[in-house]
Amino acid sequence: MGHEQAQFAEFYRVHRAACMRAVVAGTGDREGAEDLVAEAFTRAWMSWRKVSRHPAPQAWVVRTALNVRVSAWRRRRREVALADGHDVAVGPDAGAWMRR
Repeated sequence: MGHEQAQFAEFYRVHRAACMRAVVAGTGDREGAEDLVAEAFTRAWMSWRKVSRHPAPQAWVVRTALNVRVSAWRRRRREVALADGHDVAVGPDAGAWMRR
């Protein structure tokens, strides 16, 4: 295991529970918080050189988790529901029903 990998593994081991508590407190949803924290730690690993030099890497993870939640909320808010009776084409022939 490389030095960065070992450093990140230790960071994860030490701070995961506190990050979970903070995200659960911020969202009120334990199951959702688990997904958010997992995503935030994944992003932290992908940017570990930057995150490891951050003045508060644990806060970076919590903020990232909460930002992921806000981004998902914004995407869902922009979705448009189709009225009943509308066909939705899916797959490689998605437009085939229109060509008939």
